[in-house]
Amino acid sequence: MRRFSVTSLPAFFTCLALTSAFAAPVQEKNPDLQEKDPDHALLGAPLVIDDQTIPFDEIKRQVCLGALGQNYIEAEKLRIFTNEELEARVKAGRSREEYDVSEEDLAIVFKQVEDQLKEEYPGGEVGLDQVLPKDDGNRRLVRTTELFKKIYLPDNPAEYCDLTIVALQAQENGDQLIAQMQIAYDLRAADENKTMTAGERVFQTMLLQQIVKYLNDIADVVDSEDDLPTDILMRVNGKDIPVEAVWERIKGRVTPVEVRSAKQWITNMILLEQALTKAGTWLSDEEAEAAYIEHSEPFEGSIFSIERLAVTVKRFPSVSAYKAYHRAYESFHHMMKEEMTPEALEEYGKRRTQHLIGQVSVDADVILLSAYDHKNGKWKKDGWDEAETKTRKVLSLLVDDEKPWEQVLQQYSEFYDLPVPRSQASQETPHWITNKGRFRNKQRNVLMKNLDENDYWLFLNGDSITDYIFFEQKVEEIGRPMKGPKGWYIPLLLRRSDPPTRLSTSEENMKELIRQDYLNYNLRVYVRDLVRESEVYGIDEAM
Repeated sequence: MRRFSVTSLPAFFTCLALTSAFAAPVQEKNPDLQEKDPDHALLGAPLVIDDQTIPFDEIKRQVCLGALGQNYIEAEKLRIFTNEELEARVKAGRSREEYDVSEEDLAIVFKQVEDQLKEEYPGGEVGLDQVLPKDDGNRRLVRTTELFKKIYLPDNPAEYCDLTIVALQAQENGDQLIAQMQIAYDLRAADENKTMTAGERVFQTMLLQQIVKYLNDIADVVDSEDDLPTDILMRVNGKDIPVEAVWERIKGRVTPVEVRSAKQWITNMILLEQALTKAGTWLSDEEAEAAYIEHSEPFEGSIFSIERLAVTVKRFPSVSAYKAYHRAYESFHHMMKEEMTPEALEEYGKRRTQHLIGQVSVDADVILLSAYDHKNGKWKKDGWDEAETKTRKVLSLLVDDEKPWEQVLQQYSEFYDLPVPRSQASQETPHWITNKGRFRNKQRNVLMKNLDENDYWLFLNGDSITDYIFFEQKVEEIGRPMKGPKGWYIPLLLRRSDPPTRLSTSEENMKELIRQDYLNYNLRVYVRDLVRESEVYGIDEAM
């Protein structure tokens, strides 16, 4: 049976039992800083950055602004948009009660989702409790969405309000689209047995997204922390979204993972602003806004706005977070200009960027010892401690007992693949299938998704499992254990293709791609080093 080299595992493994692989940086705790208020128990130890103690309310705010709170922030925005139109209609003589969302309305929505899941997963592999549990939080979200639909996208297009018509007309052939919707409605109205098809419901969802986008585009939104009280997350058309309104919705699901991300974001941004201000390159508000507008211009007219890319591809929790990151990015760019000589960029491009643009691919196995319950979509209780214990055991099996890699991977790797939906059963194997961590012919961006990494994660944490595999790991050697998004990862690189000698892109475009990659990578390294060189306490206390 084929065996692989373990020489890339740290030599200390055999004599120190992985102590330094798992040990967090030594941090002296100050008992005087321990928070006594039980209301802050979810937020862990105090966050201290170079003797500056960050208020717990600021950490709570950042947790709400993170991925866990975004659905509820968007729901609050929908509520504001809905109430504005509803109040206008009531003033015009309409009855408020005719727009009520009843319990029966909610039951219909949950039943539709359940029926779709049964059709896609006839064996019951994925159920309603996994996708849309009927808890209070989801019921509120569904109620908010259904009320928004009643106001802005009723079944009968003849009842569309002016804002809806303008939003849909902004699309190509918008008038024709509205006419087609009217025909479809009239056909349903003429036949009591005819209901909206699954395809029509999907199309309705797309129209809702277009309307929401339009309302956001024309809204007066204030989301800068400098322009808001500390207890307000956002102000939309003069209406406040309080921190507590979102916190009350999410606090039952807040784990140390969300708290750590919030603390790391606060730490990174504080240290970057301090360092780049000292260097004289931190952009003013006006300079940052001008730089962001210039950054956004190439995407105007595209189906993908820079805001959509920031949230859906780069996975920043919000557009405002991405704007803050871009300010740091451009400030860092100004500091690095003298070092970014043509020679330095050319050398960097050969070492890294050409591998990305040239579509270098790898075959790699990765054992995941997971802190996350993928099937049920939640973090395991004591999951990180359990994952660390399992990692020690797996490494002992590989090194001390010399167990075959394939056997260990099959038995212990905890990657989880959702069943393929029935509608996709005849298609090629989806790119998201992990096969317990057996990744074949994967390019960097695809492997990043498979490993749950993204640009936001890399900015927060600095180190990347994907980049280690692509740029550092030796072929046929088992790599060091690495802490990642969902647990501990142990990679084995089986093959890495060579970069092409010629690239199908212009010289100017290549230079720009190298510049962007150079800045993104070196900004991550820079902020990681700032954190390591500073006295930072309280980030990893609970993980």
